[in-house]
Amino acid sequence: MRLVESYNDPVADFRFAKAGPCSDVLVAVDDVGEVAGSVMVGIREWRRGLYYFLPRPTSRSKGVCRRMMQAAEDWLRKRGIVKVQILVR
Repeated sequence: MRLVESYNDPVADFRFAKAGPCSDVLVAVDDVGEVAGSVMVGIREWRRGLYYFLPRPTSRSKGVCRRMMQAAEDWLRKRGIVKVQILVR
């Protein structure tokens, strides 16, 4: 299975995440200003989760995933969320 499937529209998901206060897209940037990874965080009704968690392949084993997870956890914690679901494909 791939990160993006035909039944998911990542552009629509991204726009939805950026449109309101209950979700966001967090982007990791490397030392030269390039995108090293990203993760979508969101709170909707009873769902609280991390989606589209994706480090750039050349950024792996450099702590990017750990920092992205910490940033996502901090984002959720600031909104009072203490339990989260992670969608993994």
